Amino acid sequence: MKEEEKIVKKSCFNFRNCCFCCLGIFLAAIIGFLIFLTLSGLVRLPLLSPLLYGDGPKPSRAVTLQQVDDKYFENLLKTAGETNQSQVIISENVLSYLINDFANKENNVLVAEKERTKGSQLAVEDGYTELFFKPQSPKTALTIKIVPSQNGYRAGKIKIGKLRVPVFAANFFFSRFLDFSSMYDSSGIKALKLEEGRILIEIDPTFFQGDNSPEAPVPFIPQN
Repeated sequence: MKEEEKIVKKSCFNFRNCCFCCLGIFLAAIIGFLIFLTLSGLVRLPLLSPLLYGDGPKPSRAVTLQQVDDKYFENLLKTAGETNQSQVIISENVLSYLINDFANKENNVLVAEKERTKGSQLAVEDGYTELFFKPQSPKTALTIKIVPSQNGYRAGKIKIGKLRVPVFAANFFFSRFLDFSSMYDSSGIKALKLEEGRILIEIDPTFFQGDNSPEAPVPFIPQN
């Protein structure tokens, strides 16, 4: 009787069952990969996309755009230097307009209206910002929560489409390749402070007086 039970148990692990097991693992891997791509928004699949991706991701809150010209930063800082101001304020509305404008340009020229994406913005909160960026291609969205740190900033959250991805790679890049101290020294910016709806920038006004005034917008890096 025991020998018959052993034979039955051994027969459960035959070649056919092994093949079914491998096939099941393979199919599960394929389905997982398709779900991964669908959530990222990098591809559109007939059945999965309407179910998992829907209308796509949304920012935590919508920011109204305030239109400005390309020389907004240059003129703002130059005026601050001429009037000897040590602080300038930039609203999230202006920053969002410029980010949305950048997302819809090719070779510094706006693309046709029908090809433009809508919704790119920067929402500024007390102590952090959320960048929501919709490139022309691929048709997905990038969401990054940017949190100030002692050495500049770090990514608190990153999502591609609706797929949340690890932040360690971005944080490694920030800490390894961006020298914020030298950036501040060369830009005339002393410090930045995040408040709800705006960024306060402490500057050295003498840096922006006369010939020292920069010809291009200064990159703004969140700092406490």
